Amino acid sequence: MIKPLPSKELLHDLFFYENGILFHKKSRSKGKANAPIGWVEKNGYWATNVAGTRYRLHRLVWQFHHGNCPSTLDHIDGNKSNNAIENLRPATNAQNAANRGALKTNKLSLKGVCCERGKYKANIKINGRSCHIGYFNNPEDAYVAYCKKAKEVFGEFAWTSNSSNI
Repeated sequence: MIKPLPSKELLHDLFFYENGILFHKKSRSKGKANAPIGWVEKNGYWATNVAGTRYRLHRLVWQFHHGNCPSTLDHIDGNKSNNAIENLRPATNAQNAANRGALKTNKLSLKGVCCERGKYKANIKINGRSCHIGYFNNPEDAYVAYCKKAKEVFGEFAWTSNSSNI
């Protein structure tokens, strides 16, 4: 369950926004006036406390600008520390997952590609189910096939950062 965010009005009373960062308006016990708020958590997200409750900064930035923060926000560029309002968009959990890079355990560092039986297998998850795209002789061809399918299925939420010319 998502905890309720502070009101847009309260956020405007406490902070001002500039280039993806919220700053303290006044000196407080945990922050000086004009100083950026928050810290980076182990998972890469920025967080801060407001009225004794911890919140992730991207959710506060959205609330600061729009109010009514959706349950899932997506960082368009995949960078968890880029909280510029232009880099945030509402998303479903599936769209948010589609806009993630390759897992750290992926030895090829290519999302949707693995080596299997001497070939490179392209695979994609759609609605929680794994879908086989095909086998290829090299990882680049497998990744091109993955990117094509990802763009077809996920549109603007498809993660294809390694494929700017695909």
